[in-house]
Amino acid sequence: MNKNADYYNSMWQVEGVSFVQLADHVCAIDVENEFCYARISLYGGNVLSFIPNGSTPLIYVCRGAVLKDGKAIRGGVPICAPWFGASSIPGFPAHGAVRTAVWEPDIVTSTVIVLKLNAESLPEKFAGITLNYKLYIRLEKELSVDLECSNFGSKDVDFSAAMHTYFPVNDIKFLRINGLDGKKYFDALTGEEKIQHGDIIIDREVDRIYQDGGAQIVILDNGKIIRIDKRNSNSTVVWNPWSEKAKSFSDYEPDEYTDMVCVEVANAREDARIIPPGTVHRFGMTISEIRS
Repeated sequence: MNKNADYYNSMWQVEGVSFVQLADHVCAIDVENEFCYARISLYGGNVLSFIPNGSTPLIYVCRGAVLKDGKAIRGGVPICAPWFGASSIPGFPAHGAVRTAVWEPDIVTSTVIVLKLNAESLPEKFAGITLNYKLYIRLEKELSVDLECSNFGSKDVDFSAAMHTYFPVNDIKFLRINGLDGKKYFDALTGEEKIQHGDIIIDREVDRIYQDGGAQIVILDNGKIIRIDKRNSNSTVVWNPWSEKAKSFSDYEPDEYTDMVCVEVANAREDARIIPPGTVHRFGMTISEIRS
């Protein structure tokens, strides 16, 4: 059976919740409740939109994003797992196996969406990675996203991941990111380890993995304040391609680097984990707007 929006709408009849077809292979869940509007793509398990009632979007999707099978959606909250960055295994894609997989609804209410993805649903080449996944999404005044990974195999699984969240930017010139002052980071552009001094500003290409040990990051955006509270994550990725790198992306408008920044809750580099047989690893975040 073709599991399209009509199929899911017949299976899940919840007030304030509807399934919509965005492309042949991309079905999404739209939620409108007393707190917010949200859109969640089953393709990639990606939160494409979150707008608290009476406010503006807290999540950004690139204007040039394409919905194409086998390609990650550029924007939203792509789930990079069970590895972050390039794979050490030839032929494996960067940023994991799950961000281009189709997740299945497991729980659907007007405030809680749980998606599941079993290892058997992934391409056969990933069969040696014995992890099943659940994505817990809570939609209230705040957006909470948690990824749970269960090792059903008989061997340890090496695990790294990130919630590659795109945030909208009002004015890149005034953007500040705080919570990482004094923290060590790996600069992926130079291959060097450095120390952050003061708030992060974005005035050039940035690709950094912070080993922060902190639990909260704050984005200050010309009057708008977004807080990211992290759970079981001791690393944070900050990324913006800036003008030259932006030109290399076919699904990214050349001037779009001024409109977004990625601040990613992660388990990366020194914060990578080992998931023993029969155990569960879970990490996540809550995103909220601080209003004066």
